[in-house]
Amino acid sequence: MERHELREVHLQQRADRAVSIVVAGLVLIGLALLTARRVPVWQSDETLWRTSAMQMPGNVRVLINWHAQQLQRLDIAGHHETCRTLTTARNNRETDRRETWIIDRICLSR
Repeated sequence: MERHELREVHLQQRADRAVSIVVAGLVLIGLALLTARRVPVWQSDETLWRTSAMQMPGNVRVLINWHAQQLQRLDIAGHHETCRTLTTARNNRETDRRETWIIDRICLSR
């Protein structure tokens, strides 16, 4: 290869490296923004499970954890509402054996 061709190859490699650095930087900025947006959700267990229950109202595991938070706050009305939803899911066979066992203990025991 001649000196001129080597210089062109070198310049192309530098340009490729610069593009890679810019793309990596943009990806990191995007991930940082997404993380910052989620920080309020992770403020406490309560905010995490409340937000999750609102976003996934049919998710049994989320509802079980949200139910635990309601009981810690002594939210009896919320407890009854969540138990109705969980019992419906249980009766419709939308739960696995472990979830059914948990629902029976937290919602059906007196």
